[in-house]
Amino acid sequence: MINNWDDIRGDGWDNLLLGNGFSVNIWNKYSYNSLYEYSKDQSIKPVLSNEIITIFNEMQTVNFEEVLKALAYAILVKESIGEDTKKCLELYKTVQDNLFNTVHAVHISFSDVKKAEIA
Repeated sequence: MINNWDDIRGDGWDNLLLGNGFSVNIWNKYSYNSLYEYSKDQSIKPVLSNEIITIFNEMQTVNFEEVLKALAYAILVKESIGEDTKKCLELYKTVQDNLFNTVHAVHISFSDVKKAEIA
């Protein structure tokens, strides 16, 4: 559950986790479009296969999380009806690892963060 900041402000939180929308405001290379294009252009490993790119295209998205969700549902359905999930699991792991490595590759250096803008 995501709480409204005003509802939890006084609860003694030492840390605050913010989502991708906040991150994009700090560094535009975190946008899904930017991450997707960078991943393909730079052949970030594990490389997104033609099968995975087809999934992105068929879903008309560049959102890694949407593709991961679709693959998770495919795995769930296949498991439920007794079908082999090996290929879907491999595709899921590839997308997940590629996203992690792409974010790492484009990650902003701490010295470039405009701290005054987020204070």
